[in-house]
Amino acid sequence: MGDGILFSIKDPERPRVIDRVQDNVNFAFWHSATFNQKANKVVFTDELGGGGAATCNAEIGPDRGADGIYDIVGKGDKRKLVFRSYFKIPRHQADTENCVAHNGSLIPVKGKDLMVQAWYQGGVSVWDFTNSSKPKEIAYFERGPLSTEDLVTGDPGRRTTTTVTSTRTTSPRASTS
Repeated sequence: MGDGILFSIKDPERPRVIDRVQDNVNFAFWHSATFNQKANKVVFTDELGGGGAATCNAEIGPDRGADGIYDIVGKGDKRKLVFRSYFKIPRHQADTENCVAHNGSLIPVKGKDLMVQAWYQGGVSVWDFTNSSKPKEIAYFERGPLSTEDLVTGDPGRRTTTTVTSTRTTSPRASTS
């Protein structure tokens, strides 16, 4: 649902769409867009499951519920969004953990394109997309599931639980590479 859109804002009162992309195979909900410092790349975030499902597992795979990395090529109103790759945390979560790409922010490092991003119960990931075609995780913190029995989402005062039939458990851990 939705599109990745590149606007011309030469006239801020009348923005114009200069390019539009869709991913009807791996994207469900185009949630956010983050431009790198040079504004020649954009990361579109998909929020598959609306943050209420276990999507960082083998069944869903590495591309669905991930980030889509696009280079912005060309000049002026002839600029185009060119897909380069996906990024998703490279470890599977338990079926009781809601996990999907969520609200990333740039880390300003000269000559690098780095992003820190939440993955709900999948923790926090720091990743490098300097090479748009080969993004890589460079650090992470994984918090572990809220429950090993039920899929638990929402704030502590209004939790929603769904019983799952199989579970894989993980323990909280932190790593840098």
